[in-house]
Amino acid sequence: MTHSPAPGDGRPELTATQPAQKTWRPEQALEMLAAALLFAMMVLTFVDVVLRYVFNAPIRGSFEVSEAMMAVLIFAGLPMVSRKSEHITIDSLVRLAPPRLRQVGAIFVQLGCAAALIGMAWLLWLRAMRFSAAGDVTQTLKLPIAPVVQLMALLTVATAIIHIVLAWQALRTPEGGPRASSDDGGGIL
Repeated sequence: MTHSPAPGDGRPELTATQPAQKTWRPEQALEMLAAALLFAMMVLTFVDVVLRYVFNAPIRGSFEVSEAMMAVLIFAGLPMVSRKSEHITIDSLVRLAPPRLRQVGAIFVQLGCAAALIGMAWLLWLRAMRFSAAGDVTQTLKLPIAPVVQLMALLTVATAIIHIVLAWQALRTPEGGPRASSDDGGGIL
């Protein structure tokens, strides 16, 4: 015998019309950051062009701000592309290989990507420390450069971690690693 909750007994009533709870995915923060940066760059460029050519009064430092936003946008996209396995790949010969060889190849590719990204993050971090120590700032607005490069380094480390997870998944998957199962990459991590 099942007990259906009586109204007012403190338990929530479930109905067929209630929407399912959506779970938060970590990459949603990066997706929102990328969307906000693209929108801000679009607005800044539009307003700057209108002010420059209609009123002969461009926005001071707009190029510097766009440049910093573009750098962060590119590095924010790296973890998303890696997580969804959307890098450009050529797999014409890989399809001919036996499953075990594909698996070993996928592991080495993912670990190689992770190693290269860790090296790149280390170099970016060293560059950021040099910028910080020298007090380097942008030419027009005098904005510090180091925080942007530090963010780029951290996003690169996040991408390296994703590749390590993908290598682990390839180790556990005899078919040679994970494949995206949907447009949003929901079946990968």
